[in-house]
Amino acid sequence: MVNNFFCIICKEDKEIYCKQKCRNCYDKEYYIENKDKVNKIQKKYRIKNKDKIKELNKKYRIENKDKIKEYNNEYRIENKDKVKEYNNEYRIENKDKVRKSQKKYRIENKDKIKEYNNEYRIENKDKIKEYNKKYYKENKDKLKEYHKEYKIKNKDKLKEYKIKNKDKIKEYKIKNKDKIIRYSKKWNMKNKDKKIGYSKKWNMKNKDRIKKYDKEYYIENKDKVRKSQKKYRIENKDKIKEYNRTLELLNIKIKEISIVVMNMLKLLGRYIENFGVI
Repeated sequence: MVNNFFCIICKEDKEIYCKQKCRNCYDKEYYIENKDKVNKIQKKYRIKNKDKIKELNKKYRIENKDKIKEYNNEYRIENKDKVKEYNNEYRIENKDKVRKSQKKYRIENKDKIKEYNNEYRIENKDKIKEYNKKYYKENKDKLKEYHKEYKIKNKDKLKEYKIKNKDKIKEYKIKNKDKIIRYSKKWNMKNKDKKIGYSKKWNMKNKDRIKKYDKEYYIENKDKVRKSQKKYRIENKDKIKEYNRTLELLNIKIKEISIVVMNMLKLLGRYIENFGVI
């Protein structure tokens, strides 16, 4: 006979299991009173029935995905600090295990991660900018050292990337012209002396490269170059005149010096003919 009465604890119309209590309420009370005993029995059962428990757990997870997600989210919200502490402790104790699992997940879910990252960046643009600025101010020296080391270690890798992604880089430069110009002006103002030394060395090493680039640019942008040249001539008339005068004076002096040198050489030749070796 099934006895349906009101449970003493939950006060609901349920099947009475024992001592005027439903099964759930009775089990909860019993567990509170006999924790150690129950835990021992459960451990023994788990050790004996590992495979069985795994299969049951898998089935339950597959059937109750949404239910488990809701429960987990609620638990995290209610126990934020507790979850953080546990996660930190677990990461410290299981560094290698955590890294391996993270690598696996990244390899298996590349597209998923990209989509999530893009969505997050679009939604949190201002937040990311503020965080990046703060981090840069606090870690300037650290970042500079890291970039130097990375460039030295990964020279070939960076070259390959530039060759493969030429079009991408061009698009970025076209989109962010003003930004790049502003940054370069600021850098030039701060690093005048550094820039002069570096540019001289670079120009000496890359003469042929610069000539090629200049020729290609002139062929592609003839009208633009001519207009800029005209502007410069109109704006700097006096400067150009002074420069031309100095060139003329230098040429005159060079001619005078060359005449003197030629006369000296002739005299030396005559002396050697008449008197032999000096």
